[in-house]
Amino acid sequence: MTDPLSTRSSEIRNPYIALIIYELGKVGGRGVYYREDFVLMWAEDLEQARELAERHARIEEYESEDGSFVRLYAVVDVNGATEPLDSGTTVDLYSRHFASIDDYKSFEMFLGGKDPLG
Repeated sequence: MTDPLSTRSSEIRNPYIALIIYELGKVGGRGVYYREDFVLMWAEDLEQARELAERHARIEEYESEDGSFVRLYAVVDVNGATEPLDSGTTVDLYSRHFASIDDYKSFEMFLGGKDPLG
């Protein structure tokens, strides 16, 4: 079966991970918060993976009559999976680095940051 987002056909496709940020408006359009998605895709190369990530992100966008919405904020990164996905065991998919744990904790609700829905 062919992936509906695929732009090319090939026998060799590799796993890529996209980090995508969406801006979300609450019901009635009051308040904005953000969603971070990690998307697994299969592509021939990094260029195709970037195209697929952008297309996937655009498909996720919507706006409803009550004023709530999901809009693409940014495709932050697209990169090959850190480890091969053919072993059937636990693998690292994506790795990123940051300079300040305090900044990270300020928005990560599982580490004490504000719950955007609360």
